[in-house]
Formats: sequence, structure tokens, C-alpha cells
Amino acid sequence: MLAIEGVSVAFGGVRALEEVSFEVPEGQVCGVIGPNGAGKTTLFDVVSGLRRPDAGRVRLDGRDLTGTSPAARARAGVRRTFQRTQVFGRLTVADNVLAALDWHESDRRWGGGGLAADLAGWPGRRRRERERRERVAEVLELCGLTPLREAYAAALPIGRRRLV
Repeated sequence: MLAIEGVSVAFGGVRALEEVSFEVPEGQVCGVIGPNGAGKTTLFDVVSGLRRPDAGRVRLDGRDLTGTSPAARARAGVRRTFQRTQVFGRLTVADNVLAALDWHESDRRWGGGGLAADLAGWPGRRRRERERRERVAEVLELCGLTPLREAYAAALPIGRRRLV
């Protein structure tokens, strides 16, 4: 599914990656292990599109992603997480997912009107809010977080915060 082919990256005279090649078949979980300075972060930067390699290719299902943007790669299914979790600790799990949905979806889809529409409780706004809450429930179910929907994100262990 994911193929890294002859990837090389240099920073000045330092070769961070030199002709790195490997494949990760569909359904397989793969880890990258190495000491500090071994090039792990540089490799992930190349795979996720944050850095272009000096040489080599990144392929997903045979499609060359090497010249595509990080956003295009995310749409294709290549996403990256960072060690630091970024949740709103004082919000519940459900409200964190809702906040992400608010950011992800544009106002054009969820309707305009701003604060006035919210305060007036316009029917379109109420319907859209119900739809968003239904989507939150779907996402929580998909991620196995439904039992934690009312838990505060700050109280979760790091693995669960990553899921949120």
C-alpha cells in the first residue's frame, strides 16, 4: 500500500536519509526505530509531504504522491500525528470532536447567520446543530470513544487523547 523508493534528503553536507526504501502492505502496522538524529522525523516529513526528497518517490497504492501537497496526501489517506496531543482539556470528548467538526466544515455547509441565528434558534440552525451532533456520535462510535463522550479530555490517558 505505501512504498518508499530510494528516498534521499541532505541538509548541506549531512545526509539525513540515503536511498531509503521499504514497503508497508495494506493492513500492516509498521514502526520506525532509531536513535536521535537517525532521520526518523525527516522520513515522516517526506512521507507526509512537509519536505520534498532530494531523490526518490513516495507511492500510495501505486500512485506517486511525491510532488503532492500535505493536504492532498491527507485526502488520499496519508496523515500524520505528532507526539504532542492537541485537545481542549476543559471540554468533553464530544465537545472536542464537535470543535474539530466546526473547524473542518465551512460555514457555507452549516449555514450562516452567525451569533444572531444561534440566539434566535432559527430552524435551519437547529437542524444543522442536530446533524453535527449526530456526526459527532458517529465519529465517537467509529473511534471507540462513545463511553468517554462526557469525560474531560484533560483527564484521558495520552493514547485516548490522540484518538480524540
